[in-house]
Formats: sequence, structure tokens, C-alpha cells
Amino acid sequence: MFKRSLALLHLKKANTFAYHLNKRSFWLALCSKAIEVVNIPMAIEVYRALGDGGMVVALEKLQHVEDESLVAGHVASLFGRYSHAEKLFLASSRPAAAVDLHRDLLQFRQALELAHSVAPQDVGAVALEYAEQLEMQQGDYEGALRIYERAEKWLANGSITCHQSLMKCKIGSTRCTLRIGHVKKGMDMVLSFTDEKNRKYGMTDGSDQSVKNFMCECARILESTKATKIDAAALYLRAGKKRRAACIYIEEKDFAHAAPLVEELNAQKLHGLYAKACEEDGKDATAILAYEKAGDRDNVIRLCLLSDPHKAFTLVREAGCVTGALLAARHCRERGDITLCLDFMLLAEKSDEAFEMAKSHHALEDYARLLLEKGKSVQHILDFHLQSHAWVDAGRLYDRLRQIDKALSMFLRAGTIEEAMRIVVKKGDSSSAEYSTLVAFLSEGPGKDLRCLSQLSVALKDGPLVVDATLARADEMQADNKYAEARSVVHVALQDLTRLNMPLATIEPLRLRFVVLHSYFLVTILLRQGDHINVAYILLRVARHAACFPGHLIRLFSSVVLQCERAGLTSAAHYYAALLIAKPQYRQELDRKICRTIETIVRRQSVTTDRNGSAVDTRRLDLVSPCPICHTPLPVTELTCPGPHSAALPMCIVSGRHMEREDWCICPNSGLPALFSAYLRYIETEGWGGKQVLDPICGKPIVEEQLTRLTPEEVDALLLKHKLTENKKEEYDEKTAISDISIHK
Repeated sequence: MFKRSLALLHLKKANTFAYHLNKRSFWLALCSKAIEVVNIPMAIEVYRALGDGGMVVALEKLQHVEDESLVAGHVASLFGRYSHAEKLFLASSRPAAAVDLHRDLLQFRQALELAHSVAPQDVGAVALEYAEQLEMQQGDYEGALRIYERAEKWLANGSITCHQSLMKCKIGSTRCTLRIGHVKKGMDMVLSFTDEKNRKYGMTDGSDQSVKNFMCECARILESTKATKIDAAALYLRAGKKRRAACIYIEEKDFAHAAPLVEELNAQKLHGLYAKACEEDGKDATAILAYEKAGDRDNVIRLCLLSDPHKAFTLVREAGCVTGALLAARHCRERGDITLCLDFMLLAEKSDEAFEMAKSHHALEDYARLLLEKGKSVQHILDFHLQSHAWVDAGRLYDRLRQIDKALSMFLRAGTIEEAMRIVVKKGDSSSAEYSTLVAFLSEGPGKDLRCLSQLSVALKDGPLVVDATLARADEMQADNKYAEARSVVHVALQDLTRLNMPLATIEPLRLRFVVLHSYFLVTILLRQGDHINVAYILLRVARHAACFPGHLIRLFSSVVLQCERAGLTSAAHYYAALLIAKPQYRQELDRKICRTIETIVRRQSVTTDRNGSAVDTRRLDLVSPCPICHTPLPVTELTCPGPHSAALPMCIVSGRHMEREDWCICPNSGLPALFSAYLRYIETEGWGGKQVLDPICGKPIVEEQLTRLTPEEVDALLLKHKLTENKKEEYDEKTAISDISIHK
């Protein structure tokens, strides 16, 4: 029945059935039919039943409209049929409704085109809305400017002049002019709004606030363009925004305009910004004054560190500020003044960091002195020295604390007899317990050393005793496989004997022991350089004194065999291979793969030996260079010259070769000679990948800049100390040379 009533357009009867059925689908069908036949009251009733208040309000506005085309147009627009609605509006008694439709849909271009024909009085208003859309939503500033200008003309020529809309057009034109880059024209337009004639059109309500707001808006536009910020600052200044204007002048480094504003406003933040800009512009003196006015003492200190460090240090000590002290500490560290750096780190209460820096820069003594000057405890330094076995440093610190007995104990424990004697002599009491302890130690204790003897009695110069004691200590260390320590002990003794100008005949045993021990460590260095021939000859040098390495005999002989075989020294390789295979205790400890290689080498028949039974090769494979003393051509690894001077030649500590006159330098850490070119190659090889290079004797950092090639005159002066007579050399060979015959047997 509902459908039949609906089909017959009996809408009231259909409404009755819809109330009884009370289903949404029936209500929707009924309201659609009511709208279709333009029965507005029935449609309102149905939509009210559906609870659609929006449609009810919209339809109620049409209830008293008599023009059916106008009503139908509104209904069509409600249901989104905008094209049909436009046709209906144009056919109605109010065609301007079509313009309103396009304006409601934000289709201002179509609305403007239509307004020219059906609503000429609305052309100016529609054009203004269109221009605002182009400017605000689409960013088409040039198009918006054109429309703004046309809208202004249309509004001015209209029968009814709307001053509010005219001012909007002028304001919009000004904004767009600035946005498209016409700064000068735009600025003139902005400033014109200060005229009384324009302000009466609604720009203000009796005050200049609206003008100022508009100037601020234009200033923000100019500021966003980045190329015209100075003009933006001028507008901000005219608008009374002095702080913002000052910030822009500072940002643009327009100090002529910024300075008076900063002084006038006298705000710490502005002073800080002004100081930062002056600093970036290289005006450090002005920046320092501005930082002072800003109360930023840390930046004052930072800048003073660059121009007047003493003033900065004074400010840090006067203020006691932590940040300033840290800045001063970093400044001193960068310039290598570690002591002053530690002082400021302590002032900044960074004791732990200062302690770590003192350790890394070997400045614990200065660090302890600073702590004592400030009345602070140094117990943690003592604990560190004791834990790291830095007996000398601990003794010196005890000496500063005037605890002489503990200081002496530390020095004796470290074997630093010079320090021990220094504190006892400083005390000046020969009857003291410390003096008695030192005498007993030097006479009977295990710390016998040439240094103590030479310092107690320079005239004594008992070199043989020092040599014997040092060799005995080295033997003990070598028996415990402490070859590095043995080398260190021998090296120290050699240095002491050299400083005391002991005869070379006396120190020659120590020199040979040092050559043997250091040659043992040079093998690794030369292998990294790929110098296998010299490695083979240096290993043969070490193997002839194999008794110095009781714990590494198998490893030593195996290395000799493999390296000699690789270098082509077949006789030497065969000799030491046979030695390893012949002794069961050696053969059992060999690795299986190496053992098979050695067995293969042993099967060879031809071996040449010297008078001591050691294998020799009939030809030398290494290079030849002249003896630095008599210029006799010698293999580079030969350290004894058979020439007329029969000299024991000094050895290069980085290559194991004998020294050459034209390539001589002295290691700044160990004081021993080295070939300048070899040392450079060593630094390059060991420092690959940015690693820190340590010298091969002391293990201290070494860089290329520390090395200097000696002049021929300097080399001649050094060579005088290395000349030996044939008799002295033979006496030395019989007394100290360690033959490997006893080991082989």
C-alpha cells in the first residue's frame, strides 16, 4: 500500500503508512519523492522524523520561496547536483544565486565569470575572494596581485563603495607585491598606510595598532624572503618591535643599527646575541665587552684565551668557575702545557680526569706538586705508583712528603741508586739510619750496579765489577726467559758506563751481550719488513750465542733453519736442521709439519763449517757496505771489521746492520746509533694504519721529526769511541764469547 500511494503521489497517505511501518527505508523513499515533486512541507516533516536537523533547517529557508526554479536549484545543490542547480538558478527569478553557489563551492573563478553577466554589483566582492584564494591557498602571488588590482577598481567604480573591502584589496596587493620581490614598491605601499586618509578606511579604531600589526605582517613576509631582512627590521622598528628589529640587525651583522638598539634595550639575551655575531665577524674585542654585559663569563674567558691568555687565567682564578677552568685546561692541553692544564682541572674539581691525564702524559710528579700546594691528599698517587711498581715515582713523592726512610726503600727497590744517594746526601747526616741502609745495600745487597759505584766514588770507576754484576743479572733473567728485561739491564749499564767514560775494553762484554739480545728481538721487526736475507744472517748471529736463550733453543734453531732455507743459505740451514734432528730432546719438541721440512733439509750432503764447527755458506747473499772506520767492504750484517783497524762496529738498533758514515743518526730515546734510512723505514712500517710507533729499545713513542742525520764531523767523533786494538779484541773474545760448541755437544 505504501508503494502504491507513493507511486500515485498520495504523499499524505504514504506518510501515514510510513508512521505505522516506522522503517528508515520507507522514510527515505518518502522524502525523496517529496523532494522530487517539490513538496517542501512534506519533505520537512519526513526529515524531522528521520532526525536530520540540517536538512530541516535548509528546507525551511525554502518554504516561503515561490519561484519553483529557485527552490529546485537549492534542492539540487543540497543533493550535490551542482550543474543542474546552476541551470535552475539561471532560469529562476534570481540568477545571482548561481554566483552564490560557485562562491559557496570556492569556485571563485567561475563565480567571477558568471557575476559579470548576472550580478555585476557582486563582481568586486567575488574578485576579492578569488584573489584571497590565489594568495592564501594556491600561492599564486602574481595572479592574486592582478585580481586584487582589478577588484580594487571594480569596488571603487561600484555604486556602493565598501571601504573595508577596498582596504582589503590594498592590503592584499601590498602583501603580494612584497612576496613577488618588488620590495621597494611594496615598502612604499606599506608606508602609505600611515597616512590619515587611509587609516580612516577601517585600518584603525582610533589608534595605530592595526597599522603596526600590518607592518609586522609585512615585515614577516620580508623576513621570510631572507634577502630583504634589513627592510623587515626597519618595518619592525616603525611598528615599535625594537627587540625583533635588533635581533634581525644582529643576524644580518648590521652593527651600525644593532648597537644603539642593544644599548637601549640593555637585555642580557640581546647582548649575548650581539657578542656572538661580533665574534663570528672577527670583532673579538667588541664581543668580549658584549659578553661581559651579558654576564657570560665563560665566553669572555674563551675569547680571552685566544687573545690574552694571562687575562683569561686571572679571570678563571678570580671567578673560580668550573666551565671557565675547563676551557683554560683545554687551551693549555692543546698547547702542550700539561702542568698548567692539570692546575685548572683541579680548579674545576676534575681530580679524577686530572689524575688520568697526568698518567697519560707522564706528569704525575707535577700533579702531586699541585695537590700538595693546594693542601690535598696524594695518597691515591702513592697507591698508583705502588700498584704499577713505579718505585722511583713513589720514592720521589715520599721525598716530597719528607718521609726519607720510605723514599729510600722505594729507590732501592727500584734500583735507582742515584735517587737514593740524592736524598741521603740532601739529609747530610752520615750517622743516620738511611745512610747505613744505603751503604749496606751497595756493598752486600742484590742491587749491585755500576751506577751506585760511580756515584759513590767517581774516582773508583770499577768497571769490571759493574760488567760482571750486570752480566750475572742478565744471566738470571735469561734463565727465566726474561730476555727483554735482560736487554734492558744491559742497555742501562751500557749507558751508565758510557756517561762515565769507561774504557771500551771494559764495556765490550756488555756490548756483545746487548747485540745478541737485541738481535733476537730485531728478527720480528725485520720479518714485518720482509727483509728475509738479513733475518737469516741475524738469526745466525743469535744462534752462535744460543746459550743466551736456554728456554727458546728449539724455537730459535727452527727459525734459523726455515729462514736460512728461504734466504738460500743452504749450508747453515742443513747444519742447524741436522742439529735439531740429531738430538732426541730437540726432535720430540718439534712440530710435525716443521719436522718433516727439517728432515728433508737434513738429507742434503754438502755442508761447509767454520773452525768452531758451525755451518757457513761459501757465498754471501746480503748486501755489502763499507766499514765506517776503515772503509773496508763488509756484508751489512757483519759487526766485526777484519781490516787494518780490526774494530768492533756499532750496530744499528732497528736493522741489526753495521753503521754507515753517510746514514748515521742517534735514537733520541735510547741514545744508541741507528741507520737514518732504516729508522725511517721502521717508523713507516710500524706506524702503518695510524699506530703509535715505539722505539725498539725503550718502547717509547718515536716520530720521524725526532730523527736527525749526523754530520761527518759528528760521526768521526763517535767512531773514535769504537776503535779497538787487535790485542784487546782477542782478549775479549777469549773471555766473553759464548761458543755454541758446548751446546751442540
